[in-house]
Amino acid sequence: MKTLDLVVLGGGPAGASLAARAAERGARVLVAERDRFPRDKVCGEFLSAEGRTLLERSGVLPLLLARGAVGIAGSTISARSGRSVDAPLPDLGEAGRDAA
Repeated sequence: MKTLDLVVLGGGPAGASLAARAAERGARVLVAERDRFPRDKVCGEFLSAEGRTLLERSGVLPLLLARGAVGIAGSTISARSGRSVDAPLPDLGEAGRDAA
């Protein structure tokens, strides 16, 4: 039996990123996930502006952009009555919506 340096419980974005970074540094890593992928989950369809920096750091952002990912510059809140309010999202500098 081989010895592991790290066991990561959960293979979602955070767990997978942690496992990948540890493995890049030479750690022997096991990711344990109870669910099957892909799965329907809202957090997989939207990432906050701060998450963009993490995607860049992990080297994944260019692949996502090449596959059609787009930035979000605003939001709309809608009521059942049909009324809605549009609001721009703030630009957070380096991690913000306007970052390249």
